[in-house]
Amino acid sequence: MSLDFSINSETTDVFVVFKLKGYFGAEGGAQLISLVEEQLCKSKNTIVIDFSNCTVLCSPGVGCIIDISVKVVQESSGKLYITGVDQLKEKVLTLTGVTNLAKIVKKLDEIIINT
Repeated sequence: MSLDFSINSETTDVFVVFKLKGYFGAEGGAQLISLVEEQLCKSKNTIVIDFSNCTVLCSPGVGCIIDISVKVVQESSGKLYITGVDQLKEKVLTLTGVTNLAKIVKKLDEIIINT
């Protein structure tokens, strides 16, 4: 199994999308937290995390998503959207309480409608 990981981001007038690729663990989670915090400091508080090309979401990665959820929604009064998840990832995010703070959407178009 390859542990390669990368994050690409796109910024629109409405939100910032972080596209995850590869194995999302502790190292990738730390990178994502840092990038999200940078955007929150710029008052960009509508964040999208796209798991479409994420091959593995391991426990430390889930912990980082929980941290990000709290930072965005509770500490910054922002909105967090998650897209590109399969059934397993959605179930894990639901069981860990992430979906109490973040909304899972199928397409980015849904975000524009709900923002």
